[in-house]
Amino acid sequence: MYSSTVSRASSSVLFFSLKSLIMNANKDYNYDINIIYENLSRENAEKLMNLETENCKIILTEMNKNLSMITDKLGNRLREYTFTLTIYFRIFIPVMFPEYDKCIYIDSDTVIPGDISELFNEPIEDNYLGCIIDKSTIDNEVLANYFEQVVGIPRDKYINSGVLLMNSKKLRELKIDENDYVTLSTCTPYGINTHRLLVRGKRIENIEAKKKYITTEAFKIDNLIVTPLVAIPIILILLLIIVFKPVEKTKINTDKYIYPSKKEEK
Repeated sequence: MYSSTVSRASSSVLFFSLKSLIMNANKDYNYDINIIYENLSRENAEKLMNLETENCKIILTEMNKNLSMITDKLGNRLREYTFTLTIYFRIFIPVMFPEYDKCIYIDSDTVIPGDISELFNEPIEDNYLGCIIDKSTIDNEVLANYFEQVVGIPRDKYINSGVLLMNSKKLRELKIDENDYVTLSTCTPYGINTHRLLVRGKRIENIEAKKKYITTEAFKIDNLIVTPLVAIPIILILLLIIVFKPVEKTKINTDKYIYPSKKEEK
């Protein structure tokens, strides 16, 4: 099985990718080509379906109907709206297509110069994936530092996920569709923030009889207690300032009352 993800924006690019795959397909094999899409217009869908041949079957699969747990809301976008959650669709291919024990995932913006069955027939043994190292990023210090410090993968171990030979049978053993995980990305060390720390948690059933309350070293004090504690010292300080404020002396000139001027005598 060959699989690719596509949206309205990339459907025209996928057309040429499919064309190259079908032109180079071995006539002695049958190919199931599954296109996982979202927001694909009827016109573009018909153009893709018209590429179908006797030994190349094209199947359109809408993502939202298969995995309602994944959405493409604005709040779920990654890297400042550059990528969306559709980049994760490939992870769920083994779950979506349980009839296949092995498949190939290829990005839509590709050209396939040879017979795709040659890659499919590569022995994958007991590995989850057959993939290649993305060497184009090794010498790019910005990307390499991102892989090592943020993602947590050595630069020489980062793979190109655009072409994947997937051991679907073994990947289903992970049961990724049955577990509810959340990963928190935070900065470390505190106050320096040169690295990223990934903390993964799994949602479990809330059992009322076994409630556990986790608190921090800080605790909240009632406002009725805090307000007097803050206000009373301030009021006392103001009173002390008013009571002990030095009296300003005003000098009165008494000479003009005791010794009248000559003008006043006249």
